[in-house]
Amino acid sequence: HQEIQPCPPPATISAPTIVSTGSSATASVANAGVGAGYAWLIDNGSFAGPANTAGVEFIAGVPGTTTLDVLVTTAMGCEATGSASVPVSATLFGNSFE
Repeated sequence: HQEIQPCPPPATISAPTIVSTGSSATASVANAGVGAGYAWLIDNGSFAGPANTAGVEFIAGVPGTTTLDVLVTTAMGCEATGSASVPVSATLFGNSFE
């Protein structure tokens, strides 16, 4: 008797509420367990490192909106997707890039 593992809910991306153009920031999803795969896409920005882990570092593009999308695949082959839009400002907010 093998227990059936439910597929994960949609992947909720944790990302900053706003970033400055050209600044770096991080985004992440919950760890989907051993053997899970992560595939990130970005619009109006670039990745500052690997885009195949539960967390990514990205560099915001021009003022407007940076959109992050992720596809999470569990070891059992279940897929979950998520998307986040992060406003991009032309100026620095505060003393750090959150």
